[in-house]
Amino acid sequence: MKKLFCLFISLSMFASLHAQDIVIKTYMLPEIIKGGQQVDSMIVSTSGRERYKLTGKYDAHGNVLEQTTYGRGIYSFWSLSDKREYAYDLLDNLTQEILSNWKNNTWQNVSKTESIFDESGRLTSQIAYSGYPDGAWVLNWKSENSYEGNKVVHSEYEWIGDTEGWRPVEKTETESVYSDSGHTIFIRFYTWNRMKECVLVGSTEEKYDTGNNLILRIVAQKDKSEYKYTADNKLSKQYNYTWDSHTEEWLPKDKIENEYDNAAYSSICYSFVWNKEKNDFSLKKKTEYDYNTLGRVIANRQFLWDESGNLWNPSRTTAIEVDDNGNILSLVAYSWIENDWHLSDFYEYAYDTYNNPLQSSITTYYADQISASEKITYHYSPFSAIENVPEQTSLDLYPNPVTDIFTVSGLRSSAEITLSDMNGHIILSRKMENNEAVSIQSLAPGVYLLKVNAGKESIIRKVVKK
Repeated sequence: MKKLFCLFISLSMFASLHAQDIVIKTYMLPEIIKGGQQVDSMIVSTSGRERYKLTGKYDAHGNVLEQTTYGRGIYSFWSLSDKREYAYDLLDNLTQEILSNWKNNTWQNVSKTESIFDESGRLTSQIAYSGYPDGAWVLNWKSENSYEGNKVVHSEYEWIGDTEGWRPVEKTETESVYSDSGHTIFIRFYTWNRMKECVLVGSTEEKYDTGNNLILRIVAQKDKSEYKYTADNKLSKQYNYTWDSHTEEWLPKDKIENEYDNAAYSSICYSFVWNKEKNDFSLKKKTEYDYNTLGRVIANRQFLWDESGNLWNPSRTTAIEVDDNGNILSLVAYSWIENDWHLSDFYEYAYDTYNNPLQSSITTYYADQISASEKITYHYSPFSAIENVPEQTSLDLYPNPVTDIFTVSGLRSSAEITLSDMNGHIILSRKMENNEAVSIQSLAPGVYLLKVNAGKESIIRKVVKK
């Protein structure tokens, strides 16, 4: 599904342990269809009061076709606020998005975007419109993409109503170079100036070792990162540099060092900054991690280095409760202020038997008092667009897009798989088990269809080879 509807904080974000940076701002219906369920409504409450309600309609592939938002102000009833309508092509690419606002007891057009994709699932053009109260759509802007080998040309235009024509605004050209293993190793960015000259404006260069580990990245000849790994391909060090145009040399900026425990999990991460006076790196921060038997992070502790006292001062500590399915149940964070721990954030989650979120709540504190709170509640029903949706629809395919190898998980038994191109030609056909890896290293970049036959069930997923 090309359209990403996100409102529930992705649990993977907690794995990065940056919970203090997470703020729920956007309310959109999620694409959650586990156990043949769909989200009937989602209610957002702040400071103990229900503020927003979202309802939706779905197509047979689980794509959100319509999302309606209601608001609840000083009155006790829900009132219509806005509506978003979506359309998709046969590959589930989002081809149209319409936003309307409820005003004067009717829906009034606000904006519309139309998208066209080629047979490989690549975006070729977009046109945006502005809506008027009389229901008319007025052209606003458009963009076009053309693909020539490893080059992508992106052009943007704005609509000039007086002349009723398109005026070119920007044209950029991206050229990518790939390694034998399929990694992008060089990207050049060009733009067209007013003299209609194609001028190089930036580039990104990457290098990989024989184990397919990224060892070098240079961005626009301004920033450079070097990566070092352990014998078992774990990132051990990362050095970051900035380019000095006066001396024409790379100057150290900061570095990161990781230590791993016996289970190969990152146990301590050190951060350093470059000290010009010492002409060396100086300690700045460290983070310690604890894991459960499933390898999930259940605690982290952050410290700041005191150069004068030659010691680590506590900064923040986080405890995470995880269930047997890997779902985050709660997260509690404390900050070290004036030589004492003070509650900073409290996150709490509940799930149904299919691991769909039932409720998520976030409470932040300042000076040991609640400063803000938010709760999202989800209501489900059996998926109405499909009859007898099998539980096998929770099948996962990752990574996607894929460079060399992808894995299929969620199979309840062995299954027959076939991989075909967009013309229907079968490239691969074999039997596989749950969590078994599939290599497509030899395939050209593009979009492929994976069909999984598990018993009487057939599931189709798109695979994007980059």
